[in-house]
Amino acid sequence: MLRLNDNQLTEIPDWIGQLTALTDLDLSGNPHLSSPPREVQAQGTEAVLAFLRALAESSVKRWRSKILIVGEAAVGKTSLTKQLTGEAFDPDERQTHGVRVRSLPLPHPGWPGVTMDLDVWDFGGQLEYRATQRFYLTDRSLFLLIWNSRARAVDGKVTAWLDIITARAPDAPILLVATHGDESSPATLPHDLPDRYPEYRRGFHC
Repeated sequence: MLRLNDNQLTEIPDWIGQLTALTDLDLSGNPHLSSPPREVQAQGTEAVLAFLRALAESSVKRWRSKILIVGEAAVGKTSLTKQLTGEAFDPDERQTHGVRVRSLPLPHPGWPGVTMDLDVWDFGGQLEYRATQRFYLTDRSLFLLIWNSRARAVDGKVTAWLDIITARAPDAPILLVATHGDESSPATLPHDLPDRYPEYRRGFHC
């Protein structure tokens, strides 16, 4: 048995996969552990060791992640997505049905010459898509929660969305983006959101 529980580990070295006599590996209590992924950890010691062995034999770094853009219908999710990906603004933009995925290549901030590939997921806000959308709300993603600042927080279901995201992806960062901020009578948000949702970060986009 090897106990690595209750530490501040971020990854497990791949050479541990070569410990052939190891039958019980305890990784619990490491909230920032990203490798092996949480899905692999949940399958137990055998799956973790197999992952580490495969990592040692054919490890290739891939810089790929997801930006998930969520919120109620007609708040400006698609327009924001287009702004991020360099597409032209369409004042007659129709509502998104289902989900659209666009690619956003970005230079790596610490590795010159390395490009990160971000998949930008633009979700339709209609109620009928809500049940299936939850399967795509996963950790290791950046969430942009879009809110029409002309509406009250309760009308934009801000806390309801924060509850859904934190339940499905408790470790993922959340950026709340306010749209329509250039229009009159902007609404306000509850001041205790950062205390209630530790992963929440506030931002504005007009």
